[in-house]
Amino acid sequence: MRKSKLGLILIAGLVLDASPASPESLEGYVLSEGSNRPIPGLIVSLVNAEAGRSAPSITDSTGHYYFSDVPNIQGFYYLEIYWGRELRYRSSIQIHGNVSNSPIVLR
Repeated sequence: MRKSKLGLILIAGLVLDASPASPESLEGYVLSEGSNRPIPGLIVSLVNAEAGRSAPSITDSTGHYYFSDVPNIQGFYYLEIYWGRELRYRSSIQIHGNVSNSPIVLR
């Protein structure tokens, strides 16, 4: 059986509130590499040693995911994307400060 490779492009943006103690929100899109088509049905989670694992966000028909009320804590989060039970993407992101919105391409 031939295993297919799934390529993803992740475009994430943080929406930051002016108050440093308030919760943040995070949203982004997941697209397929090459065709740039949205990928619905992926499981997206935020993981932090202090805050734990978020409730999952499932990408919609446009590949969009959204997290509200992300605790504003020191350190970083891991953004994880699963295709079923298979971890397809994991990267650390900072919730405070400047965040780059450049796409992340997975091969």
